[in-house]
Amino acid sequence: MREVGGVVNPTTIRGGLMGLVKSNLAEYGAYLQFEVSRPWLQSLYRRMNFSQRKATTARPPISQAAFDEIKFRYHLSIQKVVEKYHIPEELIITLDQTPSKFFNLNKMTMHKKGESRVSVAHSEDKRAITATLAVSLTGDILPYKLIYSGKTQRCLPKRELLPPGFLLSYNKTHWSNTQETVNILQNVIYPYCQDVKKNLDLPEGVMALLIWDDFSGHGAPEVKALLPKINLCTVDVPKNLTHLLSPLDLTVNKSLKKMEQDACAEYVTAKLAQHLTYNTDVSDFKLDIRLSVLKPLHSQTLKNSYTFFKADHGRNLIQSGWRAAGITEAVKRCKEHGVDSRMLIDPFANLFL
Repeated sequence: MREVGGVVNPTTIRGGLMGLVKSNLAEYGAYLQFEVSRPWLQSLYRRMNFSQRKATTARPPISQAAFDEIKFRYHLSIQKVVEKYHIPEELIITLDQTPSKFFNLNKMTMHKKGESRVSVAHSEDKRAITATLAVSLTGDILPYKLIYSGKTQRCLPKRELLPPGFLLSYNKTHWSNTQETVNILQNVIYPYCQDVKKNLDLPEGVMALLIWDDFSGHGAPEVKALLPKINLCTVDVPKNLTHLLSPLDLTVNKSLKKMEQDACAEYVTAKLAQHLTYNTDVSDFKLDIRLSVLKPLHSQTLKNSYTFFKADHGRNLIQSGWRAAGITEAVKRCKEHGVDSRMLIDPFANLFL
């Protein structure tokens, strides 16, 4: 598998073993109940002189003191808005764009120890869409906003493959922009807020808080003009710190990518097992990764993820992201004691030159 660039992990190992079993029941039939246990895998890796490898990316360093101050000011901005407009927790929302690959292969694989280059077939496949996810402080997941790459509606998946309410669009790059931002505000965020206000018996004019990153489309004149019309105020996540301070980045986006990787591994494993049933030479193995094949599988993964996030365990995961970003505690302190009295004082605030 490694010689042809395949990923070696528990899922693919099990798929290969079961394929071998099915290819020769007379020889391997006694092992149909065999389980790929952790001790067995560790033993196999040692015998093959393999170690676990993964490609990593560097992030710009920041001192703890600087991070603490940025985080405090971020929480303070949220508290001020919540206190000023008496915003209920159900109307505190965050959204974030994340790439969603059609073929999201996990780059973690087993490889020979000591080798500096670790290549994985299809690991650089960049075909993707942009998924915009939005969640509330109370753990609600809103319908996804999905942007596909294409020039006509033919690039979109069949509607019945995705849950009702999903907002689909397309452009040449599949990237978000001002128009796409207005689209999600009008057709996802605003309807959700209206439903919450109705359920809580709140006046239509009650403000909601939207926490998002400092994306250029969020600051466009059209967006700024729309926000007060739909009773939304915003707070930006600090630049270059979304991986530490965005609730979605901390849990939900990671979970979505893990689901995509698991679905990809299951597809590869199923095809590998099917191949090994007829041919035990993996060097002849060819994986079909045409978009016409991957797009329905990808849609099913997105549907499964949405179902997961709406269930209790998914809601708990969403709420844990808010807690990890410190926002849950900041809002709680605000509602119980008002805006933090620890507010930093700028000694030069009233100095005029």
